[in-house]
Amino acid sequence: MVAWVAGLIVGFVNSIPIGPVNIAIVETTLRRGVGPALAIAGGALVVDTFYCGVGIFGATFFIQFFRTWLAPLGCVIIVVSGLRLLFYKAPQTINQDRSQSIKARFFLFGALLYLGNYLAISFWLLMGGLLTEQGWISSLESQVSFMIGMILGTAGWFFALAKLIDIKKHRLNDRAILFVTKACGAMLLGFGIFLAFRIYEN
Repeated sequence: MVAWVAGLIVGFVNSIPIGPVNIAIVETTLRRGVGPALAIAGGALVVDTFYCGVGIFGATFFIQFFRTWLAPLGCVIIVVSGLRLLFYKAPQTINQDRSQSIKARFFLFGALLYLGNYLAISFWLLMGGLLTEQGWISSLESQVSFMIGMILGTAGWFFALAKLIDIKKHRLNDRAILFVTKACGAMLLGFGIFLAFRIYEN
């Protein structure tokens, strides 16, 4: 029970800080609606769950592969996404996209966006070591329980963020949405460059 609650809290709180996924959820909700935004969240959640498993179960063999291939790839994706939004010119309020093909594309985008997040894998490695040392996830049952709580906590934040933006977006005109879109692009670009420097330093 303690591991489940800890996973729920850690998953929720860890998802709150501004990062590529939260920025993408905000921008996508404003222009595309809740469905595609939640698809992005779903893709990110799958990767985050995998990273959590790496940290919890100590899959050290994965770390070198991540540093060599996935982290640089993720930086490229984040920078390109930021540039795309930063130079976005056609303000438009688009109706909710409900087609499965559209959602599948956004799901893949969310997964790729999170894939190279150097801070995420570092966080879960540190968290896994800390929780193991404290004896909170000393058994397979407690490890699985923690991961279930983490999935629910992370999903809860992403859903709450998308719904909140969806409720508030009706107060924004096209000019305001365009401004937010470009601001999201600038933040993604900055985040991608920051991650690239972190990878280079390590």
